[in-house]
Amino acid sequence: MGARRVISATGCARNFSFNTQRESHDGQNTAQTVTIIGAGIGGLYLVAELDIAGFKLRLHDIDDSRLSEIRARDGVDVEGERGGFVTVDRVTTDLPSAVNAAGVIIVVTGGNARRRWRDHLRLWSGTVR
Repeated sequence: MGARRVISATGCARNFSFNTQRESHDGQNTAQTVTIIGAGIGGLYLVAELDIAGFKLRLHDIDDSRLSEIRARDGVDVEGERGGFVTVDRVTTDLPSAVNAAGVIIVVTGGNARRRWRDHLRLWSGTVR
């Protein structure tokens, strides 16, 4: 697997256009896996938008109370024009589990926390924007 991309939510909003499909080892197309770090309003918005775009999703937060209902239901209900139920493949407070084999990691946290995550994620990523 090539280098993973780690970008902030602002970088995501400006330039999040790459293939949603990739070939697996057996030649079949599979949806690209995206890990979203931060289960606040921004992270949940991205879960909804990226599900519509066809990505496999993982959600991480350090606060398990933000994740427990999502984990229990395996996803979230999205309201609005393109609403419905969004499946999240992995919902966890365990960062290594959330980022392992993810093609893209998006950090959607406050400014101070974003710097901490950026530095921490350099262990897993070839590129950090």
